[in-house]
Amino acid sequence: MQCFILTGGHGCDFSFLPNRYTQWHNRLGQVLPSFGTEQVPVLTLYYEDYHTSLNQTATRVLDFLKLEPKILPFREFRDLPDYADHFTLDHRKAAWRLMKALATPWAWERILRYRNEEDF
Repeated sequence: MQCFILTGGHGCDFSFLPNRYTQWHNRLGQVLPSFGTEQVPVLTLYYEDYHTSLNQTATRVLDFLKLEPKILPFREFRDLPDYADHFTLDHRKAAWRLMKALATPWAWERILRYRNEEDF
């Protein structure tokens, strides 16, 4: 019933993707501190970084892995569609409501970077 209310009546089938996406971020936030960054180094990357600054992002990955580039310059990055046009504004707002309700503060802080102002 809660997912039905949070999704504005779209039902629990609709909630599958936002729920899984949020759970993944929640669990990551729970697991990372248990490793300790001294033992397991962590590099945070965002998909769109490859689009906006390919060379810097690829270089960060290689530096993190202590590898040298084999091919320069890096190939052009081909961005994937965001599929926003597959969902109505009402669906997108419902997904954000559900994610906000399920997300830990740590996860919510990271998920928010993908919001569009119209989705709120």
